[in-house]
Amino acid sequence: MTKLELVKQAYNRLHNHIYKSFDKIVAAMPSDKLDMKPSPENMSFKQIALHVYQTALMVGNAIKTGQMDKADTQLIPLVPEELNTAAKIVAYGNQVKAQLTQVIEHMSEADAEKPIITTFGITMNPLRLLYVLQEEAIHHRGQLTICLRMVGIKPPSIYDYS
Repeated sequence: MTKLELVKQAYNRLHNHIYKSFDKIVAAMPSDKLDMKPSPENMSFKQIALHVYQTALMVGNAIKTGQMDKADTQLIPLVPEELNTAAKIVAYGNQVKAQLTQVIEHMSEADAEKPIITTFGITMNPLRLLYVLQEEAIHHRGQLTICLRMVGIKPPSIYDYS
């Protein structure tokens, strides 16, 4: 398999499986509970969901430009008070995913192999960055699942591969 094929395979897993279940979990939280925090020092449910989507924005632009910048988390303007329902948060996530899809669809083999300087102080290739996005989404999906349980909601299954 070429690097580009591996990148597209990793992206397909992220988009078609991990983000699909992540979105369902976000959508399950009632609007009046979006600001719930498991403890005062933690991010709220809403903040966690937006963080995952914004990280995808940052990584997508890093793959596109070859350099990571934390400011890229705001490439799609975010007005938190307007994102006051789970449906609006998922819609924002859909915008982010559409942008990331465009980046992946327009990659060349050379793009798939180029090193990207990250804000973490290390250089990664696009495949590794997509693996990081997978880990990030899975980690935070677990946190959101716990938040749902804390407010008495049975989380949607993560195993829907339809």
